[in-house]
Parts: sequence; structure tokens; C-alpha cells
Amino acid sequence: MFRVFFISDAHLGDGQDNRRRENRLLAFLESIEKGSELFLLGDLFDVWFEYNTVIPKNYFNTLYALKKLALKGVRISFITGNHDFWVQDFFTSTLNITLYTGWADVKLRDFRCFIAHGDGLTGREATYRLVKKILRNPLNVGLYRLIHPDIGIPLASWFSRWSRKNPSRRHNDEAYMDFARRKFSDGFDYVILGHTHRPQEFREGSHTYLNIGDWMNTFTYGKLENGRLTLEKWE
Repeated sequence: MFRVFFISDAHLGDGQDNRRRENRLLAFLESIEKGSELFLLGDLFDVWFEYNTVIPKNYFNTLYALKKLALKGVRISFITGNHDFWVQDFFTSTLNITLYTGWADVKLRDFRCFIAHGDGLTGREATYRLVKKILRNPLNVGLYRLIHPDIGIPLASWFSRWSRKNPSRRHNDEAYMDFARRKFSDGFDYVILGHTHRPQEFREGSHTYLNIGDWMNTFTYGKLENGRLTLEKWE
């Protein structure tokens, strides 16, 4: 049975009931069967900053679970979010995960899918898009890596928690639906996003827009099975 799963926004490492949340995530990952496909739509970690020889140790259990999935024959793709975009080659070389740093245009069976974390896609985020360019500038990232990891990673975690206190971008449901409609016009059958932490399921003819919610409060995810894209909840 061909199944594709989509999850996002677990924000592991944010210090809020992290152990219980991670255990639920690990149970979900363990349930995915051989031959399935998994898309991680960003913000799996509350912050990910990867040095040349150092990665954050607090995520070991989740990273190990992803490695086991890959070895089991589950194809995994990771689309970075606005909290875990500072990646180098660890996911691709060590975990055998396909990495996207923007968005993915993929064909799943006969369906063309636009898959992204969702940040910076609406017309109401001009300031954020500017900040995003600054934070992802290779020169700035290289300079930050000169800071010792014992300082750099906690500092990035503090900034990540501070930035999440601004929820304004999470209430533009209609703007995201408008974005999905534009993608339908561009030839996409399915649009799958995260970022807002607000599950949405919108159908228009043969097209579907899915916002898969989060793994903090709603524990919802997307599933493509038998040609139908649905929003599911992990109990």
C-alpha cells in the first residue's frame, strides 16, 4: 500500500513538555511502514544550527528514529522551516534524507504537489521576508559559526523562543487559501503547508489544500492514500 505522510511544527527543544511530545512523535514514526514516504515540512526542531562537526545533541532520539525509517525503506524528504533552516549536509549524507531549503514541486503518483513549510508565502509578510534573507545570507551564517557551539546553539534557541511569541502570521487562513488557489491555477493538484499551527482542509473541485497543523497542540498530519489527501489526527 502506497502511503505518503506529512508532518510539521513539532518544535522539539522548545522546553515545553518536550519529552511527552517527542514520545508521541517517535510512536508515530514507528508506525510508518516500509515502502511509505514521509515529508517533514519544517520546524521539526525549535532551532537547528549545524556546525561543520557539531549538531545539537538534544535531538538524538528523533534523528535516530528517522535513520531507522530510512534504513527500513521509507523515503524521507525534509523541507526546512523558519526555525530549522540552518542546515549543511548532515541530513543528506548521514540520514539519507532529501533536503529542500525552499519548497518542493513533486509528483506523487499522478498528482502534482506543491509542498512547503509556508513561511513568507502571503503578501502580508514583507518584513519577515527581508529578515529571512538576512538570516539565511551565507556570509552571516558563516560568521555565526565562528561562535562556539556551547554559546551559539543556546543563543539561537533563545531567539527562536522569543520569535515564536509573535503569533500574528498564524491567523491569515484566508491568505493561505488564496495562495493555494493560485497554485491550483498554476497546475498543482495538491498544496500542502504547515507553519500556521492551524489545521485546514479545503477542497475545490479535484484540488485540495491542506494545512497539516502542528505536533504541539493539534497532533495532526496529512496522509495521501488511494489518491486522496486527508487531514488525520494522531491519538
